[in-house]
Amino acid sequence: MFPSASDIDLLVNTLSSNCSLTSLSVLTIADVVDSTAPVLASRLLAPLLCHQDMEYFSWHWCGTELDNAFLEKAAAAWPKLRTLNLQPQIEDWTLDNPNTSSVTLSGLIPLVERCQQLDSLSIAVMGSYDDILAKHRQHGRKVWGLPVELNLFYIWDYSPQTDEQAEVLHIYGSACLTEHLTKVERFLKDIFPESSTIKVQHSFRC
Repeated sequence: MFPSASDIDLLVNTLSSNCSLTSLSVLTIADVVDSTAPVLASRLLAPLLCHQDMEYFSWHWCGTELDNAFLEKAAAAWPKLRTLNLQPQIEDWTLDNPNTSSVTLSGLIPLVERCQQLDSLSIAVMGSYDDILAKHRQHGRKVWGLPVELNLFYIWDYSPQTDEQAEVLHIYGSACLTEHLTKVERFLKDIFPESSTIKVQHSFRC
């Protein structure tokens, strides 16, 4: 029997209330849960954000929908963060079941700006035509930032949203996918310039 959303909520609140604000620095949760009605990470994990000494956070619970709001709040709350692993079970990442994340590439920017000790990031991202924005290129990490080992699963429904996008897809076909993925990888190298390892797995649907 899968744990319910209320079970997860109880676990998070119990952990938070029984640990002092400075004693909880490592948390790893890995389990399987019924993901038919995933709960936003920004709501579910909010009680843990008061533990400002968090350094290692690994959350593998498939009933959680990762969102940009959580990344922004976590980046502000956990400045000592070194490892952030938000990669659910890989079999749950399909275009037919995209509700386990609404994180975008721009959602990574708060981590770049605030978590200067971050050296390992594993996360899944939902892609779009507009997720590579030139303005994001100015958000490089400070020179004293540590090299980051980045493992990103990029999932993108490539169905064109405009006539212009449809025409480009018709003319260039699969070359569009390759070009876009190249831009994604370049973007990641721009915001994590000193990264030692960047691994991008991807899933596209035309």
